[in-house]
Amino acid sequence: MIRVLSGNTYLLHKSATFAQFVANTVSHEIGHTFGLLDAYLSTGGIVTDTSPYDIMQSGSNADGDLTFSSRNQNLLRAALGIHANGDRANDTRT
Repeated sequence: MIRVLSGNTYLLHKSATFAQFVANTVSHEIGHTFGLLDAYLSTGGIVTDTSPYDIMQSGSNADGDLTFSSRNQNLLRAALGIHANGDRANDTRT
């Protein structure tokens, strides 16, 4: 697989454990369940990850442990109704 990140091309050869790969995949798909979008483009066998470069990027056995970016964490909190003052625009109170 070839991955393009910020205009640089990388050949992937490092391996994640089976448990890491499964956890990343399940977490990525749960992200979709709560409205998160993919963070990659795939054209002609070349995968280009896009912002925010987190667990919503393309899956690879070279990923290791991935996490949700702070932006996606906030979107998940809002989707679950646990984001502090998420119902009030521009309210900085917690």
